[in-house]
Amino acid sequence: MIGQQPLEIAINDVLDRAIHSGMLRSGVGSFVQVGVELESEYLDASLRNNPQMWTSESIAICSDIRDVHLGDATPHASILIGGIPCTGASRSGRSKNSLEFAEDHDEAGALYIDYLNWLRATNPAIAIIENVGEYAKTASMSAIRSVFKHLGYDVHETVLDGWDFGSLERRKRMVVVAITQGLGDTFSFDNLKVNKVRESCINDILDPVALDDESWKCYDYLAVKEERDKAAGKGFGRQLLTGSEDGCGVLGKGYKKGRSTEPFLIHPIDPTLSRLFTKAEHGRIKGIPQVMLEGVSETTGHEIAGQSVCYHQFDSVGEEIGSFLMRSRNNILKFQKRRAAPEQVIIVAAPEPIVAQTGTMSLFN
Repeated sequence: MIGQQPLEIAINDVLDRAIHSGMLRSGVGSFVQVGVELESEYLDASLRNNPQMWTSESIAICSDIRDVHLGDATPHASILIGGIPCTGASRSGRSKNSLEFAEDHDEAGALYIDYLNWLRATNPAIAIIENVGEYAKTASMSAIRSVFKHLGYDVHETVLDGWDFGSLERRKRMVVVAITQGLGDTFSFDNLKVNKVRESCINDILDPVALDDESWKCYDYLAVKEERDKAAGKGFGRQLLTGSEDGCGVLGKGYKKGRSTEPFLIHPIDPTLSRLFTKAEHGRIKGIPQVMLEGVSETTGHEIAGQSVCYHQFDSVGEEIGSFLMRSRNNILKFQKRRAAPEQVIIVAAPEPIVAQTGTMSLFN
């Protein structure tokens, strides 16, 4: 199997590790060739906690993606991974920011243009996008599809729920896998596997938090807000859980703030008290390897996990991408001979399976 180093544009740490892990299980090794991340603390955590993804050849860029200059020396990529920010497309984001269109968001609305710029500059064989399900109906996604078609990609698109792949969180995400025409036609979301048995209930992943711990609090102001929101017809309600549930709603980036619509755990004795999940519990709810949240504060841990994905959902996507590459290796050999000079191609042979050191580029946290 043959591969160039994949490039990663702005690191969505969990998404990247899941894709890399799934590909490796199919026999395709990979590493981050270029990663761009705005927040230094997130980047440091990724470099520290994901040594299997970063090598001495990796380029880590701490910057706003819009400030990274794409010149003639920009390396080509095998795989481009982009988690375009969903703040303008999600239901809560539109409501909070009073947006008519996702593209109206001051910070995130136009970032799809940067994704397309990186797509053209790096010329990947495969491009991956994840976002909220609502993003599929935006003008941004329509433009992305048009550019994919113009550049010669076959676009595979679906919405997947993390709960269906073994996570306790019911988190639906749009998944797009665009494959260069001529590489093969065997990729299909119908081939995705469920590789994790979901816990029977939320109680199975809880930390031993004492009943008199200070994390148990009275959130009367959230009850008042819930009534106010219902009266205003907003339709947002609280998620108060006992732990016996077989799943929960989405925990977002700002979960540590104690927001009204995200899950709280009710005190087992005093129903007037409740608490937030710990960062470790948050990780388990999404199926995130615990090591990925080590060395950061509770707030930062929730931020990393909250803006990520359900791990096993994208691990399965990565496995199917890897299996597709293995099935299509003869086509890939021909493709790379056309698009790359010999010194740009890395061939790594192993008895079984044959492992390609594929580089990824990851964009937008």
